[in-house]
Amino acid sequence: MVAQPEAHDVVLTAPWYAPAGRKVAIQRYFDPGFVAQFQADAANATANDTALFAWESEDRIKSGQGAPQLKLRRPVHRTFHIVAWEAHCAIPAAPWASPAIAPAKIASAGFVLRDVSGAAPAGFEILKGKPQGWALVDPKADPDAVRQVKALSLVPRAATPSPGYTGEEVFPLHPLAVTGGATPHTLLYGYLPIGGGDYLPPAAPAPDTGEVTEDLPWPFGLQGMASPPQTYTADQQIIGGTIQPPLVALLRVLLGRYQFVDPAAWSQAENMKLIAILGATGFYADPPTSLAGQALRDWAAANLVPGVTLGSVLLGWTTPAPAEGVPLATLVNPSAAASLLLAANEAFPKGTVPLPAAQALPAGAQNLLVLDSTASQLRDALRYRLAQATAESSSALPAAKLVAGPAGRYVVVPFLRTIRPDGCEKIFWGQQSDPFSVAAMFDPDASRPTLIEMPDLADARKGLAKGATFNLPPNLADLMNSLSTTAGIKNMWSGSGSAPSAGLGVGFICSFSLPAISICAMLMLSITLSLLNIFLGWMAWVKICLPIPVKK
Repeated sequence: MVAQPEAHDVVLTAPWYAPAGRKVAIQRYFDPGFVAQFQADAANATANDTALFAWESEDRIKSGQGAPQLKLRRPVHRTFHIVAWEAHCAIPAAPWASPAIAPAKIASAGFVLRDVSGAAPAGFEILKGKPQGWALVDPKADPDAVRQVKALSLVPRAATPSPGYTGEEVFPLHPLAVTGGATPHTLLYGYLPIGGGDYLPPAAPAPDTGEVTEDLPWPFGLQGMASPPQTYTADQQIIGGTIQPPLVALLRVLLGRYQFVDPAAWSQAENMKLIAILGATGFYADPPTSLAGQALRDWAAANLVPGVTLGSVLLGWTTPAPAEGVPLATLVNPSAAASLLLAANEAFPKGTVPLPAAQALPAGAQNLLVLDSTASQLRDALRYRLAQATAESSSALPAAKLVAGPAGRYVVVPFLRTIRPDGCEKIFWGQQSDPFSVAAMFDPDASRPTLIEMPDLADARKGLAKGATFNLPPNLADLMNSLSTTAGIKNMWSGSGSAPSAGLGVGFICSFSLPAISICAMLMLSITLSLLNIFLGWMAWVKICLPIPVKK
C-alpha cells in the first residue's frame, strides 16, 4: 500500500495516557498475548493513566549517584515490553493543537535502540544483514544507509539498493487509531526486544603486540617490574638437571596454555616463532670447574651438546593423544611432557622442578643457558602469541549485545517517514527516552517462579524406558556397563577396577525413563545443597519447602 502524501511536519510525543514529563510509554506484560492486551489498554486508557505505569516502582536499579533508573526484564523472565508514541501533524491553525496524523499518511515508522553508557550515543550497526556491533551514529540521519544517501542526492532516487540491509538496526512501529473521549489519536507501538541478542563480531584486526605483555617473571616477562633490570643475571635456567623458577613458569605457559604438551601444537603455524627460538636454545656439557658470568657463557657456547635443544627435548617428550578404540588405561600413564606440566603447576610460582627421569637427557647435558638476546626474542614472541590467541578467541566467541546491570544504559528513539507532495521521503525523529537498564539473566529481583511438576516415585516403574536416548561409543559403553553392578561400583571407588577395553567395537543405544532421570536429578540436587550448606550456609535462601495436603 502506497502512503498518501503529507505536506505538514510531524511531531512524535508520548501518548496522551502517559504521566507528565514522559517521552515514551513503556508498558510491561507477563502474558505472551501482550499485543492484544496492549491494544485493549490503549483503547480504554484515560489521560495521565498512572495505573498502566505502576509496575515501574517494582523494576528499578541504582545507577551511580543519581536516582534509580528503570530496569527492564528479559523474555527469559517471561516478561515483555511494548513501547508507544503518539504522532501529530504540526498545524498551528488547526481547531485543536497538533491533530493526529492519519495512519494512511505514514510511509513507515520505527525506533532504534541506542547505547548511552559512553560519552556519545552509539547505535547498533548492520552491514548487509550482518551485525557489526555498537558504533557512533549521526542522531538525525536516516538509519537506513540507502535512504540516507538518496536523501543527500548522492545517488538517483530510483537507484536499486544492494542486497541486504545496511545501517542502524531498526525495529518496526505499527500505527493504531484510537479515540480517547472525543479526540482521535494515532498511536505508534512496537515490541521492545531486549532478549539475549548475542552476535558474532567482525573479524578482529591484526594483533597489537605493543600493548600485550605475558604475565611471567623475568627474564621471560616483566611480572612486578616497571622495566627490565640494568644488568642481566638470569641466564642459568637449568642447573645440574634442576629447572629454575622462571623457566618453570615459562614451561607451564607453553605446555598448558599453548598445548605444547601435544605434538600437534608443534606443527601449528601460530607457534612457529616460539618453536624456532626453542630450537636454537641448546644444552651444554657440565663444566670441569665452577664457572659464572662471561666465562660460563663462553664455555656453554664452545661445548653445546649436538642435537639437544630445549625445543627438541620438549617435542621428544610429547605423546600423541590416544586414537579411537585405544584403551582408556593409556590415559593414566602421561607422557614426560604431561608429567613436566603437572610438576610445573605444583611448583608454580617460585618452586624448582627436576628434569623428568622417565626420558633422561644424555649424560653431561643437564644445563641450559638463556642469554639476554634469546630472552628478548622469547618475550616478543610470547607477546605476539598471546595477542594472536586473544584475537582468535574473542572473534570466535559471541558478544553480548546488551550489557546487564547498571553498567549498561540504553534509550529508545522513534522516527516516522512521510511522503512529500514532490514524491520524496522525509524523516521525523522524536525525543529519546530516559535511560534504562536491562536485568541480568539470573537477576533474583527479575525472576518469576516457575512451576515444575515432579513425577511420583511409582512413575519410574511404569511403562518403558523411552525417554532420553543416548548413542554410546564402544569405550564409553564398556565403562557404563562395568558400573551397572554393585561390585563394579565398589571396584571403581577402590581403584581396583579394570579399565574398559576396546572389545569388539560394539556400541549401544541406551534409553532412560524421564521420570527416573527427574527423580535422580532432584535427589542429587538435594544431596549437593545439603553438603555445600555446611560451608556456605545458604539453605535458607536456596530452598523453601511449603507443605501442601494431597489426598491419597
